[in-house]
Amino acid sequence: MISPKRTAPLPGNTGKQVAQNQTVAQPSHRIRRWGLAAIAVLCLAAAGAQAGAAFHEDRDRFSPPGARDLTVMQQNLYVGAEFTPILTLDPTDGDYGLHLLTAVAQVYQTIIASDFPKRAAALARQIAITQPELIGLQEVSLLRLQTPGDALFGGTNSATEVQLDYLAELLRALHRRGLHYEAVAIVTNLDIEMPMPTANPAVFTDVRLTDRDVILVQAGLPPGHLRVSHPQASNFHTALPLPNLGLSIPRGWCSVDVQTRGRSFRFINAHLEENIAAPVQAAQALELLAGPAATALPVIMVGDFNSDANGNDGTATYDLLTGAFTDAWNVAHPGDPGLTWGHDPFLADPSVDFTWRLDLVLFRGPHFQVVNLWRMSPQFQARPPLWPSDHAGVVARFLLK
Repeated sequence: MISPKRTAPLPGNTGKQVAQNQTVAQPSHRIRRWGLAAIAVLCLAAAGAQAGAAFHEDRDRFSPPGARDLTVMQQNLYVGAEFTPILTLDPTDGDYGLHLLTAVAQVYQTIIASDFPKRAAALARQIAITQPELIGLQEVSLLRLQTPGDALFGGTNSATEVQLDYLAELLRALHRRGLHYEAVAIVTNLDIEMPMPTANPAVFTDVRLTDRDVILVQAGLPPGHLRVSHPQASNFHTALPLPNLGLSIPRGWCSVDVQTRGRSFRFINAHLEENIAAPVQAAQALELLAGPAATALPVIMVGDFNSDANGNDGTATYDLLTGAFTDAWNVAHPGDPGLTWGHDPFLADPSVDFTWRLDLVLFRGPHFQVVNLWRMSPQFQARPPLWPSDHAGVVARFLLK
């Protein structure tokens, strides 16, 4: 069943204006990792020390006293599981309901085993090295439970007991390192609830998974260093249709306007549809260009655009976006493929290499001078999860001319 979006204040935002889209009526979608679960149910790599050294060398070289520098970061957090156990079920099987319950439990346990609190701590270490003023996040999951649940019986009560909030976990991990960030814009995409069994065969638990994209801004900076305003958040009008169900799959974007050191610009964070729905993905890119990016302000846009920058996935979206924006990676590292996605779904196999560059920092306007970019995907421990996410983070430093 599809649950209504909760509109409680975000962690770290007491008293702050935060843009949130207010209605979510359809499920979301992620082919490579997790969104197809909505369809199934409805059908019922540099090390941290190296990165830190490179960053501090560049700060020493490019940041003289009074320089107008700005650091931004792009990071897909990754929910932590594939949904193959659900996707491979046969709805015509007489035992489909029983198999579905078992598969949901298996996926749930895999998400928990991916240990996002530990992954969040590793991400916080990387953020502490680079200290970006602005961060765009995708797949910021919120996992909630309800026991006993009613989804199996067609109930309408939404699960509200928070089991794991990726946004809150990351903010806490940052706070433990003395870093203070606030969520200033959020868009909610998937919000779906599924049943799974408990130790008591007469009782079922409902698992509610909510997907969000979030913009974080560094708090506690010197007066006048950074101010944000005009937060916006929306789902795309174009969405992947499910004709047999009369539904479609939402994705979204969020943005804020930024004033820093005498310069103003718009910061946009987006997550586009998968490459298997290339026309939908391209239409969403055009919505970005005609919507939040259609401003007289200079723009920095980050996101998981799901279109390979090296042209290996058959989509045209990257070319659409770079027809209007400059890819900061190509400025800093011309000729380097800069791959950012492809760790195995269990974050366990170091022999699985990245294959595509999906995570981009794009910019438009005369005031941005690219200093450098870094991919942040350190192996932070010897046992799974080996990496903070299946995506590398991308950190960009600009001088504001």
